[in-house]
Formats: sequence, structure tokens, C-alpha cells
Amino acid sequence: MNHIPFAQLASRIDGELHTGSTLRRLYATDGSWLLANTWNTLRKKRLDAIIWDATCGEGAGDPRIFSHNDMSMIRHMNHSLVKGKVLKPDAKIILTHIARKLQPPHAEMEQTLLPEGLIPAYDGMSVVLS
Repeated sequence: MNHIPFAQLASRIDGELHTGSTLRRLYATDGSWLLANTWNTLRKKRLDAIIWDATCGEGAGDPRIFSHNDMSMIRHMNHSLVKGKVLKPDAKIILTHIARKLQPPHAEMEQTLLPEGLIPAYDGMSVVLS
């Protein structure tokens, strides 16, 4: 098992693929859709975890989507990553960069998103990858 403090993940360079021991994770914030060249690199990998920017919540029409994700974007990209076998079946999908004014309270987010396999991050969170 590999125990990674979330604060350590959050201090990584945006959009960087990290490999350590036998684990691979992608930290992708302050960006919206993954670019085609990123997809071309990722489709040759198998990820144990992905940490997404989830700034914009479920709302539509927010201009921040040009530099941040909303939940529909995350769901679309996750679907493609699963279909392309980039995300391992037991991969952790973690949401960070959550705007308090654009997302519901954390407990409500958990209730809605955990059944989808989406884990909303919080301050002080630790993640165990195995």
C-alpha cells in the first residue's frame, strides 16, 4: 500500500503524471478538457488514481469552464478513460479545487457523488492507494 497525504498531491505540478513504486496517478487541475496529446499519452498508461479540478459544480453557463471543469465534463472524461482502459477498475477518482459558491456543501456532495465513485476532497484528507 502507498499512503499519500492529499496536501502532498495538491502541491504537485498541474496536469503531471506521477509514477512511484508501481502506482500511477494524474493530478489535473486549473484546466478543463484534457487535450488530445494528453489523451495520446494517457491511453498507453493505466492509472491508479486521478485527481480532477471540480470547480464549477453541476451548473451550466459558468464562464469558468474555459479553465476549470464542471461535473458533466468530469463524467465525460471519466467515461472515456474507463472505456479506453486508462483508469483501472479500482482507481480512485478524487475531486479537488472545489469552489464553495459553485458546489453544494461537502456532505451533500458526498451523498450524490460517492455512489458514482467520485470522491470529493476536503482539507486534511489522506488517500490510500493500493
